Amino acid sequence: MANTAYQRLLAPNYADEIHSMPVSRSRNPLPSARLLSYKVFGRDTIPDPHFTLLNMQWGQLIAHDTSLHLENGVPGLKPLEEKLQICCNTSGRYEKRMSALICRPIPVPKDDPYLKGKECIDFGRSVTDKDFNCPRTKHPTHAEQLNGNTHYLDLSFVYGSSGELSYALRLFDKGLLRTNDFRRKWPPRPENPESQCPLGRSGGICYEFGDIRGNQNPGLTVLQIVFLREHNRLARELRKLNSHWDDETLFQEARRINIAQFQYISYYEWSLVFFGNERMRRYDLIFNTHNGEYVNDYDPHVQLRSIQSFQHAAFRYFHDQIVGLLHLVPESREFTNDTLRLLNLINRPALIEKGCKYNSFLRGLSTQPAKLTDTNFDTEITDRSPGELRSVDIQRARDHGLATYNDFREYCGLKRAKSWQDYLDYIPEKHLDLLKTIYESFEDVELSIGGALEQHEPDALLGPTFLCINILQFKILRKGDRYFFENGNQPYPFTKGQLKEIRKANAARLLCDNANVEHMQPMAFKRISESNPLQPCGVLPRIDLKEWLDLKWYLQQNNLDLKEISQCPIELDKCINPSTVTCTHARYRTMDGSCNNPRYPTLGMAGTTYNRLLPAKYSDGKSSIRLSKSGKPLPSPRLLSYKVFGREVVSDPKRTLLTMQWGQLVTHDITLHLQSKCHGESPLTEKIQKCCNESGRFEYQNTSLKCDPLAVPPDDPFFKRFECLIYFRSLTDGDIHCPGAESTIPADHPSGVTHYLDLSFVYGDSRNQSRQLRVSKKGLLKATERTGHEWPL
Repeated sequence: MANTAYQRLLAPNYADEIHSMPVSRSRNPLPSARLLSYKVFGRDTIPDPHFTLLNMQWGQLIAHDTSLHLENGVPGLKPLEEKLQICCNTSGRYEKRMSALICRPIPVPKDDPYLKGKECIDFGRSVTDKDFNCPRTKHPTHAEQLNGNTHYLDLSFVYGSSGELSYALRLFDKGLLRTNDFRRKWPPRPENPESQCPLGRSGGICYEFGDIRGNQNPGLTVLQIVFLREHNRLARELRKLNSHWDDETLFQEARRINIAQFQYISYYEWSLVFFGNERMRRYDLIFNTHNGEYVNDYDPHVQLRSIQSFQHAAFRYFHDQIVGLLHLVPESREFTNDTLRLLNLINRPALIEKGCKYNSFLRGLSTQPAKLTDTNFDTEITDRSPGELRSVDIQRARDHGLATYNDFREYCGLKRAKSWQDYLDYIPEKHLDLLKTIYESFEDVELSIGGALEQHEPDALLGPTFLCINILQFKILRKGDRYFFENGNQPYPFTKGQLKEIRKANAARLLCDNANVEHMQPMAFKRISESNPLQPCGVLPRIDLKEWLDLKWYLQQNNLDLKEISQCPIELDKCINPSTVTCTHARYRTMDGSCNNPRYPTLGMAGTTYNRLLPAKYSDGKSSIRLSKSGKPLPSPRLLSYKVFGREVVSDPKRTLLTMQWGQLVTHDITLHLQSKCHGESPLTEKIQKCCNESGRFEYQNTSLKCDPLAVPPDDPFFKRFECLIYFRSLTDGDIHCPGAESTIPADHPSGVTHYLDLSFVYGDSRNQSRQLRVSKKGLLKATERTGHEWPL
């Protein structure tokens, strides 16, 4: 829970074994964090050839979701007392002042080539359990820092980490989160803006989020708005499906879907970039699941707490991906001169609302390359920023008493170094030579330094030590979370159908659904390319919320039997025998179309075959799709589709769209092609067949449907990443073994509806189906009333 201590993999490294900042083995002070920042790490900013800036920003979301170091105290508890201390002012000069922060300013070397004229960089130590006399601290134990957020991947930056904050963020109407009263699509504004925008540079606008850092930089703010809007989108869609749900149910269901999406994308999409697909599977961080399978890897013995060395060293390494110049990208994705300096946007979210900059920032995240993950940092965050992020990261690791690099190497299975030379297995010689000139001993090298200098492992963006710590943290985050989305052993798991839908989630669609963006590449964490081209947002996979329809409630409201509804309206597992159809002089037409012609009572009846104007043409004379005159396959239907038929859309000068829609009604009233027998009756025999999957790739499936996928030509200009399109052949009289169907006569296809213009799409095609659709009172059909109108069940 929030405001509890982090966990450690190794014993802390404090000078006094309790809380004093660490020192070297000789007891001398460690080198200045600022000295290490500019001496060891370069300033080259090479764009990453493969990955977008969204990678870095998503990583910051994960960091903020699972960690918040506290400096002034713990919310709800008495603040720390102010004391006279030597701190560092905004001009980079030492000064004595009364402060509740425990000041430990970072010295700036006199010969610093970038921060000339500055003496120091401000730094306040994190709050620990000893600051509040927690029960454990009455004994002479080391201090443990407190995490101000929950330790779970639970979107605490959206919903808050306390009941009080969550209450303040909710609208308590229709399951929605609060938004700005005037414009509805922006986050609410806090009563005390200084609490959320501490630098006071917000230009009159500041947002209130579940995490106090939400206004820190535009990329972070934009993504937090995305998840806020996504919650409200989900709540509205769920309410359309389940109008009887109250505010609490709508809020909690939208929240758990939102969290599940975040978890799925973080593990199955984002983490593959950093840790590699094969490695994620090898360590059981992701799984090959089918349909709606549960994983059920929750372990109650796993203590889910954020790991000190993860949050304050191994994960902070990815600050290396930050770029100092942000592109505002138009829909065309062409880079222009419309750029902004990151430093000018810190705690200044007002710009996001101006014009279309929210959409431009969002497109920029998914288009602009991240900085290459190496040993260089953008000067915008190292030599121009008042906080100097790299120095602060190094100092924060010391503040939290992290064990040395050598200790963690050994913990992660590498050979413990006994000399400088032993580090050459993963740290390049040029970096090692620099470290020798700065540290007194190879044993003094810190985790935040040594881990960042390691050569990357194959298919990963980290070296072995940082990779080890990251993998362990992500394993704990899923195995220790009883509510993790793939766990079926929890009080209220997702259904298998819902889980199947959640696994359609992707970052690209998430961005599309919550911004005015028309196109996005399918893999938003990867740069746009031939293999990852821009596509209309509408074609990207999306979660179908119909799996959340409260069907049981609707059945109860309308006195319906689920078993009856699941039955097919017509029974095509047996052929229609004219001798069994008895006709009377009925006043009204029958539901199944029988007896319309007393002489031929089954003519036009549902389940009877279509008529033909010309004899059937099958290659085997029975049912095999015909070949060309030369005996070769006919051209692909997809080839004909885009080669023969154009794509120009010209409006009809005389006719409305109703003309087309009415034509579809006529078609659906007189024809329904069938692909399998009734579920619950006797389905077709399952066979291993070459089919086409939802990703447009050929694959062999065991199915009762008759697969006949449509091949997509390799040079198809529209479906470049598809091999095939899904297609199943229609059911024939041969499939249901009607008399004569096994002879040499060509197969014929039964229609699933009557052949008459009789509104079968309203009244059904059988007596049983008609009964299910009727109220059986006052001549009415069944309907449900919502918003003052009647709607179909």
